[in-house]
Parts: sequence; C-alpha cells; structure tokens
Amino acid sequence: MKKKFNANARALAHVQELHAYVPGEQPQGEGWVKLNTNENPYPPSPRVAEAVGAEVVQLRRYPEPVSQQLRTVIGERFGLTAQNVIIGNGSDNILALLCLRKGGGAHRPELLAVSGGGWDVGQRHA
Repeated sequence: MKKKFNANARALAHVQELHAYVPGEQPQGEGWVKLNTNENPYPPSPRVAEAVGAEVVQLRRYPEPVSQQLRTVIGERFGLTAQNVIIGNGSDNILALLCLRKGGGAHRPELLAVSGGGWDVGQRHA
C-alpha cells in the first residue's frame, strides 16, 4: 500500500500557520477598471506601444539574471553605482530579499505597518 504524501506536515511551522489569500469583491461585467489591481483606464501612449512592439522579438529570451544593464542605467540616473541598486519583482519581492539578507537572530526585521499581504510572510521567514 502506498503512503500518502502530506506536504503540510513537512512544512515549517510558520508556513503551516499561513492562510490562503482571499481576494476582495471583484466587479463583474464590462466597463470596470480595478485600480486596486493596478489596472489602468488609459491605453499606453503610441510611443510606449511602439517601444514595446520593437522588443517583442526579445521575449523568447531570458533577461539578464542580475539586471546589470538596468541597474547601471538607474544608477546613472540617480547618481548611484549599479551595486547600490536592487531590482525585484514588486515590493513584496524586494522586502523578502531584504528580510532574507538581514533577517534572523538579533537582526530580525520589525514591520510597523503592514500594507501588503506578502510583507508579513517575508518577516516570518527571516
């Protein structure tokens, strides 16, 4: 007889305590723009559409793994070195990276105001 795999039993205690995200009310039908999910009521400018269209052929390739070119350009714009610029996939990812880097032990981060669902998870993981 096969044993059943129970992933929850193998998860760390703080992961077992997590609850699934429950989205708020989502309007149905046409004509709604959900600003809380970063939808935009306006189409992109023609210049943006042209620039995106020119890059479509690159979508088949993975981006630079450390975003060196992007970090360099941002650094130049703000008077920083690329080493002082961090790139992530949204604020939750940046906070998770910071918590993993500086978290644990005496350096455990404290978040005073939680305004995103992933922030608390990042802090618990640290």
